[in-house]
Amino acid sequence: MFIAAAVVFVILLDSAHVFSAWRAVRSDAKQAASQEALRTLLDTKDPQAAHQAAASYLRANGDTMTALTISDQPLTGPLVTVTATREAKTYVFKYGQHLPLVGKWIKRLLRAHATRDSSAD
Repeated sequence: MFIAAAVVFVILLDSAHVFSAWRAVRSDAKQAASQEALRTLLDTKDPQAAHQAAASYLRANGDTMTALTISDQPLTGPLVTVTATREAKTYVFKYGQHLPLVGKWIKRLLRAHATRDSSAD
């Protein structure tokens, strides 16, 4: 009975970590685009500085920036779009990546990713 309860507890804990990683990367990508990159771009007019600001913010929060695009919108000014990823830290699910039928799906599940822009929501 104790073993079954422990297994259920670890599965629930891993599920919470996966959910938390997906939620955090969405929030961090939005913050990196709308606050860090856009503010730096408006202050310096330097796209490279905006890229570095967003990457630094994401890195400090445990994320990796995979893309940043800047497009000029005629009516609203620049629009910054950031794509970021984060690896979910799990206890048991990480071993599921090696299973033959579901390994690729689990690997995608553990690699949270999000694309967010600087537009107001």
